[in-house]
Amino acid sequence: MNKSPEFPTSEAGGAQLQALHTLINCGWRYVTRAEADQWRDGRRTLPFLETQLRADLARINRIHLDGRTYPFSEANIDAAVRRLADRIPEGVVRANERMTDDLMLGIALPQTIGATSREWPFKFIDWADWRANTFQVTSEYTVSEANGQAIRVDLVLFINGIPFGVIEVKASHVSSDQGVSQQIRNQKTGEGVPALFYSAQLLLAANNHDPRYGTVGTPRKLWSVWKEREDPADFAVNVVNRPLHTVEGKRVAMDFAPHMKRHDGLMEEHRLATPLDETIVGLCRPERLVRLVRRYMLFDGPQKKVARYQQVATVESLLKRTEERDVNGRRKGGVVWHTQGSGKSLTMGMLGKAIVVTNRLRPAKTCSL
Repeated sequence: MNKSPEFPTSEAGGAQLQALHTLINCGWRYVTRAEADQWRDGRRTLPFLETQLRADLARINRIHLDGRTYPFSEANIDAAVRRLADRIPEGVVRANERMTDDLMLGIALPQTIGATSREWPFKFIDWADWRANTFQVTSEYTVSEANGQAIRVDLVLFINGIPFGVIEVKASHVSSDQGVSQQIRNQKTGEGVPALFYSAQLLLAANNHDPRYGTVGTPRKLWSVWKEREDPADFAVNVVNRPLHTVEGKRVAMDFAPHMKRHDGLMEEHRLATPLDETIVGLCRPERLVRLVRRYMLFDGPQKKVARYQQVATVESLLKRTEERDVNGRRKGGVVWHTQGSGKSLTMGMLGKAIVVTNRLRPAKTCSL
């Protein structure tokens, strides 16, 4: 096992524990710190949970031939894992772009089935059915470089064992700007561990009242505030006050027992939803995170960009509009009002991406072409 330096105790007893409670109630299963190390075989230079990754890759991938299905070989599972692990250090944004392409598009792997030898499509994430993936969260996650440089982050979100979200939570009296600085620093060679961010998509830096979000390479001044536009007003309150399942509570207690306020849950009853809770519910619910990554992140030259809340709301409204037709089967038009500098080009680029991935412009049966 790689040795890493000791880190000071984080804000585990306050905002971090509240955030974890909200994440679990949103659908993330807790992975204990011991499991996180065990599933990497103690190799903290691995940013992903290899045991979980292998199990999920074998589960969600099948070869379909002549009406039958076949599993991928163990050698091909090994090859897929190496594809994620063996990355050329080339700058965190460029490395993230290459890995995001693999995650979004999948790869092709050769295998012989009977008399048929060819390459077959292989995916890391099931984008067609988000429920088919495994969603997990762990706390105080330590990742290190081969030279011993190490970081420990408060919360990491994994999809099929692959890090997709990195969250730094600060105490209420600590500025979120410190979390932003920490996220930026952790991506840098020599100061952080860039490998953790090769697959990461959503980054949060927050205290309870001032959460900010960005993605890999986001400049400090562009970390944004999320304002929910789709959920009912009391949705987040209901999520944070939902009793935690007994099994999950026991798992969390393995790491957080000194900070737990009740034996059958994490936090006090009837608590108000904080801005951090609302941001987690809005951005980090499994279905929301999958949607955000699939539709609302783009690489624009040397930068990676993530949509602001108004751009997401606009594109979602436009997608619904594409489904509306008049009595003759023709689609309706409309106008999107933008102010100067509000991201018109980015909104249109994300709309185009969303249309492609959702196949929203298929012709209606009643429409003559």
